[in-house]
Amino acid sequence: MLPALERHGRLDLDGELRDKLLTISAATMDRLLSEVRAVARGGQRRRAGLSSAVRRSVPVRTFSD
Repeated sequence: MLPALERHGRLDLDGELRDKLLTISAATMDRLLSEVRAVARGGQRRRAGLSSAVRRSVPVRTFSD
Protein backbone atom coordinates (compact mmCIF):
# COMPACT_ATOMS: atom_id res chain seq x y z
CA MET A 1 0.00 0.00 0.00
CA LEU A 2 2.90 2.32 0.74
CA PRO A 3 4.20 2.44 -2.85
CA ALA A 4 0.68 3.19 -4.14
CA LEU A 5 0.23 6.06 -1.65
CA GLU A 6 3.57 7.51 -2.71
CA ARG A 7 2.84 7.05 -6.40
CA HIS A 8 -0.45 8.96 -6.16
CA GLY A 9 1.05 11.77 -4.11
CA ARG A 10 -0.85 10.99 -0.91
CA LEU A 11 2.27 10.30 1.16
CA ASP A 12 5.79 11.70 1.17
CA LEU A 13 8.31 9.98 3.48
CA ASP A 14 12.03 10.30 4.02
CA GLY A 15 14.17 7.28 3.15
CA GLU A 16 14.81 6.07 6.70
CA LEU A 17 11.13 6.07 7.73
CA ARG A 18 10.10 4.45 4.45
CA ASP A 19 12.61 1.63 4.98
CA LYS A 20 11.36 1.03 8.52
CA LEU A 21 7.74 0.89 7.37
CA LEU A 22 8.59 -1.60 4.63
CA THR A 23 10.44 -3.92 7.03
CA ILE A 24 7.92 -3.93 9.92
CA SER A 25 5.69 -6.98 10.24
CA ALA A 26 1.91 -6.77 10.01
CA ALA A 27 1.51 -8.03 13.59
CA THR A 28 3.86 -5.37 14.96
CA MET A 29 2.07 -2.68 12.99
CA ASP A 30 -1.28 -3.88 14.41
CA ARG A 31 0.10 -3.70 17.95
CA LEU A 32 1.46 -0.19 17.38
CA LEU A 33 -1.83 1.04 15.90
CA SER A 34 -4.14 -0.56 18.48
CA GLU A 35 -4.48 2.63 20.53
CA VAL A 36 -5.17 4.72 17.43
CA ARG A 37 -7.87 2.27 16.34
CA ALA A 38 -9.47 2.33 19.79
CA VAL A 39 -9.72 6.13 19.67
CA ALA A 40 -11.11 6.04 16.13
CA ARG A 41 -13.71 3.48 17.24
CA GLY A 42 -14.85 5.77 20.02
CA GLY A 43 -13.25 4.08 23.01
CA GLN A 44 -12.28 0.71 24.32
CA ARG A 45 -13.97 -2.48 23.19
CA ARG A 46 -16.37 -4.23 25.51
CA ARG A 47 -14.96 -6.92 27.69
CA ALA A 48 -16.28 -10.45 27.27
CA GLY A 49 -16.98 -10.67 31.01
CA LEU A 50 -19.87 -8.23 30.88
CA SER A 51 -22.19 -10.80 29.36
CA SER A 52 -21.29 -13.43 31.97
CA ALA A 53 -23.93 -12.01 34.35
CA VAL A 54 -26.58 -12.70 31.73
CA ARG A 55 -25.27 -16.21 31.19
CA ARG A 56 -25.39 -16.93 34.92
CA SER A 57 -29.00 -15.75 35.17
CA VAL A 58 -30.27 -17.98 32.34
CA PRO A 59 -30.93 -21.56 33.47
CA VAL A 60 -29.42 -24.19 31.19
CA ARG A 61 -30.61 -27.77 31.30
CA THR A 62 -28.11 -30.51 30.61
CA PHE A 63 -28.40 -34.28 30.25
CA SER A 64 -27.41 -34.77 33.88
CA ASP A 65 -30.44 -32.80 35.16
